[in-house]
Amino acid sequence: MVIGAGASGGASAAEIAELIGTVLAEAGAAPEDVRCVATATGRAGTAAVRAAAGYLGFPFVAYPVDVLAQVDVPHPSEIARARTGTASVAEAAALHAATTLLDDALSNNGPASNTQPNAQPGTRSGARPDTPPPDAQPDARPDTPLDAQPDARTSAQPGARSAARPDTAPGARPVVRLVVGKRRSGRATAAVARIVVRSGP
Repeated sequence: MVIGAGASGGASAAEIAELIGTVLAEAGAAPEDVRCVATATGRAGTAAVRAAAGYLGFPFVAYPVDVLAQVDVPHPSEIARARTGTASVAEAAALHAATTLLDDALSNNGPASNTQPNAQPGTRSGARPDTPPPDAQPDARPDTPLDAQPDARTSAQPGARSAARPDTAPGARPVVRLVVGKRRSGRATAAVARIVVRSGP
């Protein structure tokens, strides 16, 4: 399971972390189900998303805006596209990161659930501190995108991206699904994508 998150300038790590907890609960998931928190590089809120992921103990990944712009999403925003260069950050980042996990698992013939992108990891403690996360400070460290170029594997069907897996039963294949679409709270947005096994055509 992957959390996609976006934030505008001035967003705090605390409000992002709270929204991530909300979408996890909506998805019926536990913190240990989360493989990473994904966002866009170079945005005003990127440092706050990184700080929220670190507080929650989740690995963090960031993708270039032009990569996320190639991902079809169920709730595109033309206003966001005009302002940022992509019609979605939270949904696109969640779908793209989950598809990266799936593609890595397929190439390694390993279980997708045990795979992680090449993230900037947080400490997976399995427990959340009782104190709120500190507000994010400007981060001088460069983000670490997984893709330097737009990903041509993006599916044309919004909210679902698939690939054939050699070890699934006949007629079944793993696909990436957006299980919680974009949710907004204050200056933060979040969405949840996960890999599921689909039977039939």
